[in-house]
Order: sequence, then C-alpha cells, then structure tokens
Amino acid sequence: MKKFTICGVQPKIIPLAIEENVNYCIIILKDIFKKIKPNLLVFPETITTGFSLTKESIPKVYNELRHKLPTIFAKIGQLAKKYNTNIVFTTYEPAYIKNKFYNSAILFSSKGQIESIYRKTFLFPTEFWSIPGRKPFVWKTEFAKIGCMICFDGDFPELARQYALKGAEVIIRPSALLRDFKIWSVTNISRAYENQVYLCAVNNIGMDSCGKTYYGHSMLVDPYARVLAQLGSNEDFFVKEVVPLSQVDTSNIVKINHIDHFVKNKDRL
Repeated sequence: MKKFTICGVQPKIIPLAIEENVNYCIIILKDIFKKIKPNLLVFPETITTGFSLTKESIPKVYNELRHKLPTIFAKIGQLAKKYNTNIVFTTYEPAYIKNKFYNSAILFSSKGQIESIYRKTFLFPTEFWSIPGRKPFVWKTEFAKIGCMICFDGDFPELARQYALKGAEVIIRPSALLRDFKIWSVTNISRAYENQVYLCAVNNIGMDSCGKTYYGHSMLVDPYARVLAQLGSNEDFFVKEVVPLSQVDTSNIVKINHIDHFVKNKDRL
C-alpha cells in the first residue's frame, strides 16, 4: 500500500430521476477537482435513483437504466481518465431477469476503464427488486488493495473478513442507510478495527422515494477504530490522506503486551 488521498462524497439526489442525478454527480465531481486531486472518489449507494423502488417504477427504471447505463459509464470513465483518478460510481444494474436488478458499485480506473463491478451480496429485507451478487473480490489499484461492501453488507463480519484475508487494506462501503446512527457507527468502526483496515463509509442524504430521510454522516475510520473524518447530514464531502499501517501515528494509543498482561493477571482468573 502507498500513501493516497480518498474523497467521500455525500450529494443530495432526486429519487428515481436518473439523468438529473448523473448530471449533478458530474457537476460535483468537476467542482471537487477544481480544488483537490484525490486518488479515489467514492459515491453513496444507488446514486442514480436512490435506494427504494416502487412496484410501479420498477419497469420504467429497468428499461431506462438498460438503455442509458452505457452512456453514463462512458461519461464517468472519461472523467476518471481526465482527472487521473479512480471513481467508485454506484447504480442499480439491470439483471438477466426482467425487472430485477443488481445493486452495484463500479470501479473506474484512472485510465477511464471499468476495472471491476461489485454486486451487493446481503440484500436488505425490503429490497425485493434486487438479486444478490456472489463474487466478492479485491480491487488492485496503483496505491492499495480495496474491498467493497454495500450498505447492509457491512452488518455482517464475514464479508469484511473475506476481504481482509484476501489482502485488502481499505474497504469502501457505499450506503443508503436509513436505520439508527448507532448501527452505522458501530458497524463501520467494528469492521475497520477487527480487520485492521481503513473503512470509508459514504452514506446518502435527503428524502428517499419511500418517504424516509437518509442522515448522511459519511466517515473514514482507521485500523485503530479512530474516526478520521465524519460529515453531518448536509451535502458535503471529505478528503483525507491514507497512509500504510506501518506509518500510522499510534502515539496516543495505549500499547499493551497481551501475553505479559495475561501472565501478570492469571491469578485473577
């Protein structure tokens, strides 16, 4: 792993308005790159439509995405190449079953190519319009090995552990989380600490088509369970430098030799 800069973007999107949302994300991306040059930029879950789909909207969204995604991907790829950056763009992706989707995160490399596509493994109980992906894998960028979880995936330790065992140094978690902030916070911190990885969790804000409100609070957590960056519930983004584990400043962390500690205290057991 090399030192690099990560950017988590928290935009407010319009439910089910695919073209407007994509154009807005492009505007945001261009604006960010006027000021800074992150190596990796991460959008929240299902940025093209928002998370919730209604029974009435599913056929329209399916057909619209099927026709528009090639053009959308070409635009995002061009921007990744222009700014020499890696972009994680998210969307529902029409599946082989009519009116069913994959909940997908697409990694565009700094060369403008689609490097990999991760499809959400653990679907939220209400996500009846999606089918699960079955192939978690590690993305090998020029600066780090990256694993991806999407929202509800992060509630389960198993997927993050798979990534860690495969050598991931960073896990990203695009999300559209509507549940309690405590769940969001504790799962992000736990997945980072128990696997000794950085975890970049980026959450949506604003109203979903189901009438519920996302609360944002996107965050970056380091392998020592420290929150390095955290946003509020408004449109915003964070930019943070990520360093190899060997270079992490641990001067304010109490260090314990666990074996010595056990031997000295074994009479208390």
